[in-house]
Amino acid sequence: MCSVTFHPADEGFRLAMNRDEQREREEALPPAWFRDGAHPYECPHEPGGGTWIAHDGRGRAWCLLNWYEKTSASSRTSITRGIIIPKLASGGKGGEGLSGIPYRQMAPFRIFSFDSSGKLIMEWRWDGMALEERSHEWAPFVTASSGWDEPIVSESRRQVWDRWIKREDAGTVKWLKELHSSHEPKEGACSFCMHREDAASVSLTLIECIKGRSALNYFHGQPCGN
Repeated sequence: MCSVTFHPADEGFRLAMNRDEQREREEALPPAWFRDGAHPYECPHEPGGGTWIAHDGRGRAWCLLNWYEKTSASSRTSITRGIIIPKLASGGKGGEGLSGIPYRQMAPFRIFSFDSSGKLIMEWRWDGMALEERSHEWAPFVTASSGWDEPIVSESRRQVWDRWIKREDAGTVKWLKELHSSHEPKEGACSFCMHREDAASVSLTLIECIKGRSALNYFHGQPCGN
């Protein structure tokens, strides 16, 4: 359960992601730099390893969304999806895709790769049966996942986005933080800062890339309280 927003910036981009999780789930650890392969990367991470978002400091970033709409009891779950981004980032993979990653043994997901040097956004969708690769226009967008009712939640957040994108400060760091902290249309399962009895937004990660250099800011806890 997450919300991702992307906005091009002068000679770069800004990327923000709320992480929504069950309240009893173990807390993630703050960002750290890793070097598991040829390229270093920075990310917040699970206590047992794995992550949902990362950047390499050189203008590339990655994020992962669970694809609840495609998940079923028969979905393969023997390998955690959290290993995908470390493998992509440490290998410097952008357009090369998921070659060498055992995605067929994972539950459905969507992975985005952002490359400022080529103004390239790639997406890989694994629905449990087939892998689809898509390229996206270098333009503002929002996407979301939810284990509650993914189509309804996604549409609600898109409608909020459509209103916010008309603001004069759209795409700024301040705007992104306010959007991801908002409770429109009302506080609950559909708001960017998500509140449910069993789950909530537990962090906000913001990646800013300017002139080929990127940095990550991590806000632990519900965004509306930070």
